[in-house]
Amino acid sequence: MEYLTIYRADLDFRGLSEETKYRYMRLVTLFVDSERDYTRQGVQAFLQSLKGRGTYKRWCFGVLKSFFECLEINWPFKSGEGPKLDKPLQPFLTEVECRTLLEMAQAESDTHFALFRSAAVTISRRVEISRLNVADYDGANIRIDTAKGGDPRVLTLDKETIQALDIISSDRGPNEPLFRTSAGARISPHALGAIFRKYRRRMGLPDGTGLHAIRRGVTTLMFQGGMRETELQAFGGWKSPSMVARYVQLTPGEASMTALETNPLVTV
Repeated sequence: MEYLTIYRADLDFRGLSEETKYRYMRLVTLFVDSERDYTRQGVQAFLQSLKGRGTYKRWCFGVLKSFFECLEINWPFKSGEGPKLDKPLQPFLTEVECRTLLEMAQAESDTHFALFRSAAVTISRRVEISRLNVADYDGANIRIDTAKGGDPRVLTLDKETIQALDIISSDRGPNEPLFRTSAGARISPHALGAIFRKYRRRMGLPDGTGLHAIRRGVTTLMFQGGMRETELQAFGGWKSPSMVARYVQLTPGEASMTALETNPLVTV
């Protein structure tokens, strides 16, 4: 149980929500209680014993990796290894990968942290992020010009994103870029992609995973959390709900599990 106490303290230090900490602790408690070896074979056997979905097992893989690293136990997998999904999907970030990205960016650069957090919270395209000026942010909301036509989106921000944006914008005029280089120039969409690739390599994510993977991943998380396609359409600036469906990265196995959970005629 000492391992669990240490990991819980680490989660508290990281400032995660109580719901997220509960989910992380529930999984690692299952692993500890399974009495499997802290080896490659032990982790694989544990993951195989879990019921569920391709992306769920990928999430579990990421949580267990953070558990091993917290305890300074050798993680027995190379970068890029992990549970295989039911079918090839467009590159996307899981919840654990999004959190890892944000933690790494926060430790390295106020600008990078604010950039990635804004991209995740608003599920914006990189060209939309690049275009933002200080005047588009009022201390509570952000106005995003939709890149592919349509009306601008005015989105309410959470406390942590507001704090991150306040840090980088407090000394600038309204017409200056919200995100800028160390030389003071606007960060271009190409430069945003290059910044993300640096973190991608450090995280061991597959080649071809770009900044857009945040938009796909968080869209999937919000859909799984109960947000309707029409709501996601308005929030993310898509022209139709059918476009949202192209971003939600669900495998056939996940769809099948959802059907079992939501169909009133199914006996579980």
